[in-house]
Amino acid sequence: MSVAIYWYFEDLGYSKAREFIKNKNLKFKYTAAFSLDYEWNEINIEHHKRLFDIKSPFKYEYLSKIQDKYKDKQQEH
Repeated sequence: MSVAIYWYFEDLGYSKAREFIKNKNLKFKYTAAFSLDYEWNEINIEHHKRLFDIKSPFKYEYLSKIQDKYKDKQQEH
């Protein structure tokens, strides 16, 4: 069984996280849809700039409403 962690960063969070892993000399690769991934302690980690990567404007509008509805439930550190 493989383990993966997916992180979503708003605003400047993605850039800050990318700089953090660069400073830790972790090897990462850029992937599609404004993302990057790397291995840490045998765990696949992905960083994403977008919570949803949906091309349909109709679906995107609906998913944006869901994201806004639950915004206060997001974890921040």
